Amino acid sequence: MQCTICGEQSGQWVYELDPDKREFSMYGRGYTYGADMVLCDDCRGLWDLDEDSAVIARFASSDDHDSDQAELIVSVLRSATAGVQPQHYIDLLPPGVAELQAQGFTMIDSLTGLADVADFWPIEHRRSLPETRPEWLEDGRTEIWMVRSPSPELVPGDYLNAMFLIADAAPRSPGNYLRSVADAAEAVFAMAPEKIKSFVPENPEDSP
Repeated sequence: MQCTICGEQSGQWVYELDPDKREFSMYGRGYTYGADMVLCDDCRGLWDLDEDSAVIARFASSDDHDSDQAELIVSVLRSATAGVQPQHYIDLLPPGVAELQAQGFTMIDSLTGLADVADFWPIEHRRSLPETRPEWLEDGRTEIWMVRSPSPELVPGDYLNAMFLIADAAPRSPGNYLRSVADAAEAVFAMAPEKIKSFVPENPEDSP
């Protein structure tokens, strides 16, 4: 999970925000912060020690906010988490997720914003679980899809990189990108690991 403060993908601690304290104004416009704040171990250490100057500096450098904006948002988060005890994200996951993670499966939405790509994964390497988190159920989501790599030489991201590169290069009708991804997935899962490894994003940071 992404840490709210530093932006690193090492967030583990979830603070549920007080819904009555998430609204704030900035430059004449009203905003409502999300339902929770996620911190990594390092940022939690700073947060628990009330090292707000360091927290603000980290937040400003990891996001597109200037120091004044960062200071305002951190003050909102500080107020909205007053008295809140953080929970480890694993404790908040629906039943069965941790067990599948131990078997090498990863939640598809932690890998890509196009969760429908799980439909194209080989059946023996994908699993679904009932969604139980209220915020996701409110959005109409009823299942969690998890996938693993069919090859011990690769990780799921290797397959996704190849799929999306092929799909992006394929001619398609407007609004038919998912069909292109499905066709690309069929081709990629038939490839040898060495071939899949040959697909490298133009910018390594642009992984799905």
